Amino acid sequence: MRKAHVFFIVTLTMFLSGSTWAASRGGRVPVARPARAAAPRAHVSRPASHRPVERTRRDVHRARPRGVYGGGYGDDSAAYYGDDGGSGPVVDDTPVAACPPPAVDPLVQRNAARDAMDQVQARLTADMESSSQWNEMNATVAQALSDLESAQQRVEATLRVRGDYQTAVAQKQAAQELADQMHASADYSPAEMMPVAQRDLAAGKLITQLQTQALASDPQWLVARERLQSTAAGRVAMQNQLHADLLNDPSWQAARQQLG
Repeated sequence: MRKAHVFFIVTLTMFLSGSTWAASRGGRVPVARPARAAAPRAHVSRPASHRPVERTRRDVHRARPRGVYGGGYGDDSAAYYGDDGGSGPVVDDTPVAACPPPAVDPLVQRNAARDAMDQVQARLTADMESSSQWNEMNATVAQALSDLESAQQRVEATLRVRGDYQTAVAQKQAAQELADQMHASADYSPAEMMPVAQRDLAAGKLITQLQTQALASDPQWLVARERLQSTAAGRVAMQNQLHADLLNDPSWQAARQQLG
């Protein structure tokens, strides 16, 4: 206990002597200062205008697993971890070639081309059918057809009261009834049924000839037939023009080239 008390006195005396010596020469007594905490480093983001649009070597290294190319981190690990193999990455924004687009299925491409061609055809057809010229043409054709049917019915009504026409109709009807009886009995040979069939054909040919002659001699029927033929030809011409417009359409041609 006595030795510890002496050691404390000696130590205090040496401390006071040093402080007195430093104060006599205008100095300061050294005082221990606490360590200053390091200020956090501010993160400076790169402006959007300076960021690379394409993939960079940094992106490639991030996506590349370690050891794929052999030798730890690969042959170009120094470009990522530094020349001395440090832990901090070295930023390299050199653009690299972009990945090629994925392959397109030929069947899907052909179906898309056919759909495009159908759309062009539907558009051109709708334009034609909504035009006033097409509507007027259809109305003229319908009226000419109605006039032709009315004239034909009137001519046939005139024929039904003519004696030669009535005789031909009666002969045809009698031949058909006899042929039905012979087929039902099954007692007649084909040679016996042949004359009956010939009489039926001859009567039908005479009826058609009388009708053709009566229509050809009717002025109203001839006028209606001429108007129907001319309007039908105009309608066919518009349809042919639609086909030509379809073949010359740029969108249709581009889709047709995709089909090969």
